[in-house]
Amino acid sequence: GDRVVIDTADRRPSPPGAFAVFDGFGMVIKLIEVVHGEGTQKFRMSTRNPAYTAYVVPASDANIVGRVRGRFTKM
Repeated sequence: GDRVVIDTADRRPSPPGAFAVFDGFGMVIKLIEVVHGEGTQKFRMSTRNPAYTAYVVPASDANIVGRVRGRFTKM
């Protein structure tokens, strides 16, 4: 039920933070950080909900729409 403000010009997860991502089905909000290591650049995607596990994807597979700049919650 929340609404968010997305900065579509900011799609680089450096510094890490909350981003809107198209996951193939719809828009979701993920916490994204760069995973440093060998080979291709990768991103770790997670949520604040502990019921969902974090996962790592190649940067080329991440469909980042923009950085979350604000959130509005119904009261």
